[in-house]
Amino acid sequence: MAGTDIWIAHKYISNPGGDGGKTRIPMLCKTGPDGRIVQASTNEEKSEVLAQALFPPPPAISTTPADFLYPEPAEKWTDIT
Repeated sequence: MAGTDIWIAHKYISNPGGDGGKTRIPMLCKTGPDGRIVQASTNEEKSEVLAQALFPPPPAISTTPADFLYPEPAEKWTDIT
């Protein structure tokens, strides 16, 4: 083996299997109800922070008119097989 080959082999042997990506999400910060910055460290807390950031609640009042008439679909929906 060449000089660097042994270290490459060591890397493959000592690392767990996977795609080589990071295996964890770092701590996340959010603003709490009292205005203070709160850190999310557990998976449950992190998932709540991400869900709130990526999927905000719908608006209280819809901007779509109640009597809006949608046109007929251009294509018929078929299931993917």
